[in-house]
Amino acid sequence: MRVLEGVGPSTSANLGSLFDIAGVAVNAFYDKVRLEPLEDEERLELRVVGREAANVSRGEANLALRTLRLALKECPPGEGGVGFSVLLEKNVPVGRGLGSSAATVAAVLRAYRGLAHCPGEKIVSIAGRAEGLVSGSVHYDNVVPSLVGGLVVMGGIDRDPPVFHVFEWPRDVLFVLGVPGAGEVDREEKTKRMRQALPQEYSFKEMTVYQSYGALLLTSLFKRDLESLGKAASYGGVIEEVRSRWIKGYWDMKKKALEAGALGFNISGAGPSVFALVKRGEEQPVRDAIEGVASKHYGEYEVVVAEALEPREL
Repeated sequence: MRVLEGVGPSTSANLGSLFDIAGVAVNAFYDKVRLEPLEDEERLELRVVGREAANVSRGEANLALRTLRLALKECPPGEGGVGFSVLLEKNVPVGRGLGSSAATVAAVLRAYRGLAHCPGEKIVSIAGRAEGLVSGSVHYDNVVPSLVGGLVVMGGIDRDPPVFHVFEWPRDVLFVLGVPGAGEVDREEKTKRMRQALPQEYSFKEMTVYQSYGALLLTSLFKRDLESLGKAASYGGVIEEVRSRWIKGYWDMKKKALEAGALGFNISGAGPSVFALVKRGEEQPVRDAIEGVASKHYGEYEVVVAEALEPREL
């Protein structure tokens, strides 16, 4: 049986006005997984390397192992069991709003599919449930774009799996990502905590305004209206207001980035990373603005200019 390999890229979810229903795969960071079959069909071994290796479990709680076990159960490869030596190269920043868990899940399932040939719908269902092992609830807005690239918009999120559509992101719009260092954030169950902090009820007016900006974002993409795209991505409503409390200097950073020419600015996923949308060739002033504010609040901070990845077949 051959060695299997898979890659899962970082993602930026929500895009401000599309909370829990959209995400974009970006080429800032990647997790990689290598599955080498073992003669012992019941055994799973794990080795972790990479820039974020120190920030993930090496035991039974490791998400790569948990995802692989789920895949083996839900989509077995055939007669008999299969054991693996798992090498996880962990590079997507952990607990910082760039789809770290999704990247690991996607990398495992990309590799595993070379063995089991699971239908795409089944892979997506497994991916959503694997994400739920970390966040406490099944959701797809990071893991599907990490699996298939591009901009992914979910529909029918009450279904398992939901309907999703993949779009190409405008090639002339880049992401400038502001990423706090590992020592700057409390990563313990961060995603679950940030979801629990959100209000459970919203007014009719709030939901209507939120939906209007989500519609504006999607229609702006179709029309290639970049100014309106930025305005829609900048709107985060109550969710942005709540989550920004955990991001030092957030509103000053947003103001300075927009003044420097960013099309839009918001929280990446559950934060504390942020994203600015910029026209290609105009990224440096925005990058400088983010770095300038971050230097007042953080000892360790990284600003990365990234492109959205092209869609790929599942």
